[in-house]
Amino acid sequence: MKSEEYNKLRDYALKLLVFRPRSQKEMIRKLSDYCRKKCYSTLLRDQLIKDLQSQNLVNDEEFAKWWIEQRRDFRPKGIIVLRQELLQKGISKEILDEVLLKESAEKEFEVVFSIVNKKIDSYKNLPKQKFYRKISGLLLRRGFAWDTINKVIDSFEKKS
Repeated sequence: MKSEEYNKLRDYALKLLVFRPRSQKEMIRKLSDYCRKKCYSTLLRDQLIKDLQSQNLVNDEEFAKWWIEQRRDFRPKGIIVLRQELLQKGISKEILDEVLLKESAEKEFEVVFSIVNKKIDSYKNLPKQKFYRKISGLLLRRGFAWDTINKVIDSFEKKS
């Protein structure tokens, strides 16, 4: 039978996971802080992390897929920024390469194209060069590749 401390730590971990999935690094950090605050052993934390992984509640690959999906749907970011964010969340480079490989350049082109379509009305009165400079700056800040930005700008030039 598990100890009362373990059960409280597990309840805290499950409460965190209800809000959103978490990477292993995030869970270790959060649980370490909780253990320090409650004077629990870090052995409990390590055992809980193993248990959560065996139940597939903490899975870095699934977390990375979820993170990318959320970023695509709610605050579009390019692969460059996604890679940086996921590295900060503790996702390994191997998992990153595998997950980001599935994010095709075609998908990224569609996302960039939709961002430009949303901004086109607010920039329509600008001279062409200033329009392209503003759009490319916006897209670069969001982490999109220069090649993708150029393709989208070229397609808009062909339209007009």
